[in-house]
Amino acid sequence: MMHDSHNINGKARQQEKIYLIILLAIMGLAALLRFYQLDRLGLWADELWVVMDSTQGSLWQMLQTVYYDDNHPPGYYILMRVSQWLLGSSDFAIRLHSVLAGIVLVFFTYIVGRKHYTMQAALIAAALVATSYQMVYFSQEARANMLLALFCLLSFHYFRAICHEGDTSQKNYLVFWVAAVGSCYLHYSGLIFIACLGLIGCGYLLSRWIKTHNTDYIKVLIKAFLPVLLLYAPWLPGTWQHLVNSPPEAWQHPVNLATLEKTRWYLFGPERFTMVLYTLSLAGAVALVIVNMLKHREPEKTGLILLTLLAFVLPIALFFIKSSLSQSAYNHRHFLYAIPLASLLVGYMIVYVLQRWMRFKPGLSNAVILLIVLLITVGQTGVLFKKNYYRAQHFKAEYREAADLVARQNVPVISSTRFFDHYLQRFGNIQSLLFFTSPKKIEELNLQVIQHKLETFYFLEAPAVPKRNDMVTKRLRLLAEHYTPQCRTKFKRVQVIKFSVRTSSNIADFASLPACES
Repeated sequence: MMHDSHNINGKARQQEKIYLIILLAIMGLAALLRFYQLDRLGLWADELWVVMDSTQGSLWQMLQTVYYDDNHPPGYYILMRVSQWLLGSSDFAIRLHSVLAGIVLVFFTYIVGRKHYTMQAALIAAALVATSYQMVYFSQEARANMLLALFCLLSFHYFRAICHEGDTSQKNYLVFWVAAVGSCYLHYSGLIFIACLGLIGCGYLLSRWIKTHNTDYIKVLIKAFLPVLLLYAPWLPGTWQHLVNSPPEAWQHPVNLATLEKTRWYLFGPERFTMVLYTLSLAGAVALVIVNMLKHREPEKTGLILLTLLAFVLPIALFFIKSSLSQSAYNHRHFLYAIPLASLLVGYMIVYVLQRWMRFKPGLSNAVILLIVLLITVGQTGVLFKKNYYRAQHFKAEYREAADLVARQNVPVISSTRFFDHYLQRFGNIQSLLFFTSPKKIEELNLQVIQHKLETFYFLEAPAVPKRNDMVTKRLRLLAEHYTPQCRTKFKRVQVIKFSVRTSSNIADFASLPACES
């Protein structure tokens, strides 16, 4: 018997080594996909917004700017401020923390899957997260999304450990507090996610009280969530300010059932194979929960699957309801936290089907699982290249290209937004003379022209609605009434126009202008 026990333990250790090697290979692939051509594309408007605001004035002035002129909590701005101070302001350095968060997220997906499900399920989930189109995309963007997904997964993991497994060690509380507070301060979707965990905890408390009339569990909930609330309390006025006074954004649209379908495609696409894999797995998980609850079997595993489903679905449902009743706050990218959670369920359901329904032997099922991992990594990596992810000329490069076009010309620059200044300063130390943001600024612009005795100037513009009227805006028409346009270079979302100030000409056909040369 001891000999058999040693053989079993030896096989288990051998399997762990093999899985560890495969995990390291998956993480290596994840790192390669995220670091590859990280700075090929420049920063775009949303990235530049944070980059510029995070370095303006003192920390207190930055917080005031976020409070009055933004609709996000300040956590990511503080991180970006520190990041630029430590690493500099190159495109690579600015995006580095997102890359690292994306890689670490793959590792913790495996850790969470191994802890709560199985090693096989964890490996499949890690492969899905490592090569997900959206996970790679947002790992190469200087925004809060990847850090938020990582912090939400950590919050889920330690919430489960504390509130469902009863592991109330101080270490678990401490990590949960850090992850939950970080989620809340990074983005309001993180605040919603933590609130949903609290709702799930209250539901679990109610079910326990109905069964046992034991209220001891309430102490666990209070200890878990009260410090999070207290640490977030200083920003509650800012949350209210943004909830009540935030102006509508261009991306905000009324929600309907088609919105949910688009969210499904956004998170689990773009390929039909992965869409079918996720959809069938999630539907199977729901069916398994219902069957197990009706037959009163596997309560621990059923509770885990139900918890994962609720953590995945509840924040989306709350955003949908809120956006149906008032100003829309629904955006697909708010729900990137759901990809690791859904991937864990996909991994579990694949293992469940192999072992329970297809009666695969352990050795054979492991071989099949490794084949599935290989197909996932190869298939989803292929999607990145099939969709021209690394070769496509996205609009992300446009602020950098527009600034590069004029920075070395030694000609004054006027722009519609200060986002261009980030690159103007890097390329040629040129400051915009004026932010020509509305027609009311024309008199101020005329004064600047007279004071600086200008003969020509460049106008850099980022229209609010780029596709409207071939980007011929009111500002552009007004400038053409006072100055003569000489050339125009138009990108997808920004444009560069060179004006002469010697004569005026009412030119209506901007399309006939030649391209500006660098």
